[in-house]
Amino acid sequence: MERLNKIFAEWAKDDKKTELKSEKVELARKAPSVEKDFQKLDVKLQKAEDKIDKAFTTYKKNWTEFQSSIKEVAQDRKELEGDIAEIAQIALDLGVSFNDVKGLKEAQDLSRKLDGLVKDLPKLYKEPK
Repeated sequence: MERLNKIFAEWAKDDKKTELKSEKVELARKAPSVEKDFQKLDVKLQKAEDKIDKAFTTYKKNWTEFQSSIKEVAQDRKELEGDIAEIAQIALDLGVSFNDVKGLKEAQDLSRKLDGLVKDLPKLYKEPK
């Protein structure tokens, strides 16, 4: 009986060695595979970051140009408002109604619309930081 126990103990040792060897082989194959998967994730994230950086840079440039356009429109609108006032005064001096001057009422309506837009549009888009 003791002899059988020794044989079984030997087999168990051999079996453990074989099991350890197969686990080492599996580990040796698995580690590079995991590293490769991490490299793929790194590349994926880098591409996404590059894409958002490019979009942000474009947004920042466009936002700056947009703000400049708003300032230009506001300035030009004020100058044209002076023209409307001048034309209205001349019409009044001639005894012509403001509404009878072709295009004057429409110009004033557009001026009011632009005034509202110039005030509201800058609030619509956040300044990039």
